[in-house]
Amino acid sequence: MATSRRHADIIRRRDGVRVAGGPVALAMRAGADGARRARGTCILQRFANGPTAIDPDERLSLRLDDGREMPIRLLRVTMTACGPEIAHFVAE
Repeated sequence: MATSRRHADIIRRRDGVRVAGGPVALAMRAGADGARRARGTCILQRFANGPTAIDPDERLSLRLDDGREMPIRLLRVTMTACGPEIAHFVAE
């Protein structure tokens, strides 16, 4: 398994508009069929006052700071009372 930490933007696939972004932790591993699979987290807000307006049913992509892009599906967005808002995702 390979892991990476970098900055990324979450963008809408239909029009390329940035809807969120921040520091990302990304884990990639090879599946039994040899295909690479990625999953990770993105800190949307370090100190969240309210939820980010992001639609989990929207078709999204993750654009890394080096220009690479991958389609993702949001699994969930978590937010605590005194901490960050974090998006959990898996590559499609």
